Amino acid sequence: MRTRSELRGYQRRSVTFMKKRRYGALLIDMGLGKSIIALTAIVDLLAAEQIDSVLLVAPIRVIQA
Repeated sequence: MRTRSELRGYQRRSVTFMKKRRYGALLIDMGLGKSIIALTAIVDLLAAEQIDSVLLVAPIRVIQA
């Protein structure tokens, strides 16, 4: 799994996009890092205390990574 410094440009822009909206959908092609984008945004929002809980629904292989 990539670290924050290894995110590609479009992934960094997607994290910013997700953090600025109350609701949103990340509609990008398979294999482009939707999981890492969503998890990075969640970690940032939790750290900034902008959210206090998250319901994450994902395949087991994503959760275990």
